[in-house]
Amino acid sequence: FVNTLARMLPSGVHSHLSKRCVSVRRGERNAGRAVLLFADGSTHEADVVIGADGIKSAVRTQSEAACRPFRDDSDWSDT
Repeated sequence: FVNTLARMLPSGVHSHLSKRCVSVRRGERNAGRAVLLFADGSTHEADVVIGADGIKSAVRTQSEAACRPFRDDSDWSDT
């Protein structure tokens, strides 16, 4: 699924597959963006974060507080 999703992204859109995200926080310069910290110490700033790491999503846990004002309360896990 993840590889199929990555192939559908427009050119110029960055994806970080097979990386473990350990933290998601608001951007310091732009609060509308997210800053991701990966287990290897690298970081990336993004407009959109998709966590495809299962039902016990580390990305979901980390991002809920950081993105609360922008979060849609729809639950898409049952679709």
